[in-house]
Amino acid sequence: MVRRSRHSVVTALLSFLRRCPRDSSEQYLALLVLNNLSIPVQNKRVIALECDGAKVLGRMLCEDPGCHLLA
Repeated sequence: MVRRSRHSVVTALLSFLRRCPRDSSEQYLALLVLNNLSIPVQNKRVIALECDGAKVLGRMLCEDPGCHLLA
């Protein structure tokens, strides 16, 4: 599970994604790391709600509905 100590990593990745160029390799890698962190089901809730990832990832999904890493 994503613990409090890892919240800072998730928060940093989400902050980076807010200013990252769309369709860049940096965006892809940041999404890949978040995707890997969310593999245990309980982590999805932590990332989406406690780390406010739903807002950032939801906005990105509206901009690029075909992005498979956001799913």
